[in-house]
Amino acid sequence: MAVAYFPTAIKQYRYGKGPIPFRQQDWKDFDFPKLKNLIESCLMIDPKERITAKDAINHEWFEV
Repeated sequence: MAVAYFPTAIKQYRYGKGPIPFRQQDWKDFDFPKLKNLIESCLMIDPKERITAKDAINHEWFEV
């Protein structure tokens, strides 16, 4: 299970200087590929690449 941390715990990170870093070990034991895809789609920096709210609601993760 991933442990929460502040972005400032990453050396050299400064607010406003780029994306908040996602460490690879945060995803290491995350065994939900559809949810991981949804989260990554929501966190895209470029708005053109980011998933819309409507698309997020209709994402395959929410399919029953």
